[in-house]
Amino acid sequence: MDVPLKVVPQLEAGGGIPSALSSSKKLETLSPDVIKHLKAIFSSIAGGDSGLDQKEADVFLRNMQGTDPSEGGPLWPDKEKLDFHDFLHYASLPDFRALGPPVSYDLSYPLSNYFISSSHNTYLTGHQLYGQSSTDGYKSIVDHPLTVRSDLPVIVSLELHVSLEQQEVMVDIMQETWGDLLVDRPKCNSESDNVKLPTPAELRRKILLKVKNVSEKKPAEGATDGTLAPAQQRVDSLSSSSSSDAEASTQNEGQAKKAPKIIQALSKLGVYTRSFHFSNLLQPEASIPTHVFSLSEKKFMDMHETHAPGLFHHNRSFLMRAYPMGLRVSSSNLDPSVFWRKGVQMVALNWQKWDEGMMLNEGMFAGEGGWVLKPPGYRSVDVPEGSTAADDTVGQAEAIAHKTLDLTVEVFAGQDIPLPPGDDSPKGFHPYVKIELHVEKPEERSGKPIEGGGKSKGGEYKRRTKTRKGIEPDFKGEALQFVGVPGVVEELSFVRLKIHDDEIGKDELAAWACIRLDRLRQGYRFVSLLDARGMETAGVVLVKITKSTVLPQKSGLKSS
Repeated sequence: MDVPLKVVPQLEAGGGIPSALSSSKKLETLSPDVIKHLKAIFSSIAGGDSGLDQKEADVFLRNMQGTDPSEGGPLWPDKEKLDFHDFLHYASLPDFRALGPPVSYDLSYPLSNYFISSSHNTYLTGHQLYGQSSTDGYKSIVDHPLTVRSDLPVIVSLELHVSLEQQEVMVDIMQETWGDLLVDRPKCNSESDNVKLPTPAELRRKILLKVKNVSEKKPAEGATDGTLAPAQQRVDSLSSSSSSDAEASTQNEGQAKKAPKIIQALSKLGVYTRSFHFSNLLQPEASIPTHVFSLSEKKFMDMHETHAPGLFHHNRSFLMRAYPMGLRVSSSNLDPSVFWRKGVQMVALNWQKWDEGMMLNEGMFAGEGGWVLKPPGYRSVDVPEGSTAADDTVGQAEAIAHKTLDLTVEVFAGQDIPLPPGDDSPKGFHPYVKIELHVEKPEERSGKPIEGGGKSKGGEYKRRTKTRKGIEPDFKGEALQFVGVPGVVEELSFVRLKIHDDEIGKDELAAWACIRLDRLRQGYRFVSLLDARGMETAGVVLVKITKSTVLPQKSGLKSS
């Protein structure tokens, strides 16, 4: 029996790197069951063993695979008749993977027009209250070569527990270490509050600091004398938790706290990402182009129920950050897709906890460099000129077309499926495939209470295969169908494929993949798998994907 190429796990998922990397590699070997199904597929499209001519091959690519043969590199050898070995070559290529390539985004929009991969309390390795602190979380984000090759900006959010004197030292260290990478003044050199947000293209290879804004005219209200208990600096990369933001939000929720005192030299470094205390969507600071409001998931859900259109209006033009509520002491995560669909740019997640929220984050940002352009209707250019959060009635439901989805995934076979953590016996492994759809709930559009709030609790639609055996299971082409799924926005919907071990009372997770619906390729495909810890593996599942979306019945037109 052929053994698939082994990949030594090196990268942990969450920010979109492992999914993109594993889908970009050529498969070196294929298992017997996978080859059996591929041979049957080739025979069905070639009309037996006679082979395909170039024209027939191009028709297959265009009609079945949804691929334009004229784009990209050659997928077939240049010869008159293509045989099964030529088809196997095509099947081994990255072009055969289910995850489509990242869209080439326009980087000329202001920062508020993008979703930004964000972490929360990255310095913790586990529990929020008694978990140990470590810098490893930052290293995995900043030091990986794929991240370094991306020249898109990085936002660093500061959580301050230091004296005024120590803050001066912080400023010196950041300026000396980051040098010209640190944005320390507006491009226009203006001190005005009306400085406009720049574009990612204008901030290539730059570091932005998100820090609480303090007025030069007077000390922060309720500030301490600067004498704080043991100094501790906490810096979260890619927009993590900020204690000043948390205090601001909890003040508004009736738990008033004294705001920390911050020196001007540090506060001024928050050039394009200035953190302000949130009271309401019409407060004066809400019109400052560079402001950032940070809301806990609970506060955000309250705003959704009382000011849904205003909340959506704000997030089309201004930056907002949502973070897990304080009761998530086990470092569990919220459902980020609910917040993305409200236009929140920075949905901060506990990267130290592997759960549904982190899988969705991996699906959103796979290979994107941490920045994804919002779909039309969610952007600042869509805001009526002169309108405010008080008079703009356009919300989620009206901003973008919601479609009805039909999706079928036929599951043929898997190879090199990773075992659940702690399991080392392939003979005792009984896998089944479960597919979940994460799509918009009607309550998200109406402003009504969302069941479970922002909690992460599995996809809205679920299907599973029968249970099979071993790490190279044959699922025999079993079809999992989702028919007439309403309210779908492909750029904000996700397909999550999971492989579980069928055991009484356990059903432990063995492997998974999460793909944004607009990047899910149709036709015969390999789905690249990550293990239960989010690490890259050599595992794949051979599937056939059939998907279509239609506009609402009043138009009756198929859109894709």
